[in-house]
Amino acid sequence: MTDQSPPFLSIGEPDLTETEIDAVIAILKKGWLTRGEECQRFEKDFCEKVQASHALAVSSCTAALHLALLIHNVGPGDEVILPSLTFASTGHTIVHCGATPVFAEIDPRTYCVDPAHVESLINPKTKAIVAVHYAGHPVDLGSLRRIANEHDLVLIEDAAHALGASFDGEPIGSGKSVACFSFYTNKNITTAEGGMLTVPTEDLLARAERLSLHGLDRDAWKRFADGKKWRYSIEEIGYKYNANDLLAALGRAQLSRLDEMQAKRRRVWDGYVDRLNGDERFILPPEEGRIEHARHLFVIRLTEESGIARDDLIDHLRAQRIGATVHYDPLHLHPAYRDRFGTTEGMLPVTEGVAKNILSVPIHPKMSEEDVERVVGALKDFS
Repeated sequence: MTDQSPPFLSIGEPDLTETEIDAVIAILKKGWLTRGEECQRFEKDFCEKVQASHALAVSSCTAALHLALLIHNVGPGDEVILPSLTFASTGHTIVHCGATPVFAEIDPRTYCVDPAHVESLINPKTKAIVAVHYAGHPVDLGSLRRIANEHDLVLIEDAAHALGASFDGEPIGSGKSVACFSFYTNKNITTAEGGMLTVPTEDLLARAERLSLHGLDRDAWKRFADGKKWRYSIEEIGYKYNANDLLAALGRAQLSRLDEMQAKRRRVWDGYVDRLNGDERFILPPEEGRIEHARHLFVIRLTEESGIARDDLIDHLRAQRIGATVHYDPLHLHPAYRDRFGTTEGMLPVTEGVAKNILSVPIHPKMSEEDVERVVGALKDFS
C-alpha cells in the first residue's frame, strides 16, 4: 500500500544547484578551508551587490549583531531600544553585552518598529537603536536616522530578512549605519549557517574583524599562507565569530543567483496576493512605493472579524502537510525576559495584538504554482 499523503511543504527551503556544489568542491580540492581568500572575495561581491562600503563575513547573523553592538561600545549601564516582534538573537546579543533591552511598539501596518514610540523611550541611558527589517519589509530608515542623529545614538539594522530589500532606492546594507545579514538555511541566500556585517568605515571594519577572531591582529591566512609571517598580537579579548572559505564559496555561488531567486520569490508572492486579495478574513503584507520588499516571509494577519483562532488555522495547515508557523511570539512575553527585566503582558498592546493573529505560510524559490494553489486552497477551506 502506497502513502497517498502530499509531500510536506516547508516554510522555507534552499534553492541549490550544481553551481553551489561545484563551488564547494573546488574549495575542498584547494585545501584551505578556514577564513582565507574566498571569504575576502565573498565580502567584495557582497559589497558590490548591496552597495556597501565594507563587509565582514561571520559565522551567523547573531555574531554580526553582537559585533555591531561591541564595535559601538555598547555595554553595562546602556539601554538599547528594539522591537519585541523579532527573533531571540536581536535581544540576546544586547543582554550579552551587559546592556538592557527596551522594547518599543511596532507599526501595525508594516510590523516594523514604530519610530514615534522609539523616540518616546529615549533617556540619558539610551545608547543604541536596533531596527529589524521584519519579514523583508524595510523599517522607516528616514525617521530612525533622524532620531539617531538628533539624540546622538547608534543605529544598527537587523537585516536578517532583508537581503534584496531597499528603502527610497537605497539597498539595505548600503547606508551609514551597520547592518547585519543572515544566511541561515531558509534565508534569501544560504550558506547553511553564516552571516554578514556591513559597516561604513574602515575603523569599524578593522575592530569587527579583530573581535571576530579572538582579538588577534592577524588571521590565519595572513599568518600561514605562503610567505606570510607567523607572529600575531592579541589586541583585545575577542570571540570566535569568523566565517570560513567553504561557507564563503557557497555564499558566492548563491549571491550570483540572487536576482534569479528573488524573481521566483516574487512569483510565489504575487500568486498569494492574486488569490487572497479581497478575502476579508486576511490582511496581506503591505508594499509601498518607497520600499522594495525582500519577500523573505509571507505573513498573513487574521482580522478580528474573521472569528478564526490563529493556532487552529496553523493546526489545519499542518494537518495538510503545509509548514505554517509564527514569526514571532514577542520577546517581552518570554520567561527569560519577564524574569530578568520585569516585562509584562499588556505593556505593548499593538505588538501583542498583531502577534496573536499572524502566521507565516511557505515561500521559497522552489515552490510551484501548484504549491501556491495548495496553500491558498487550505486557507480558504478553513472555517
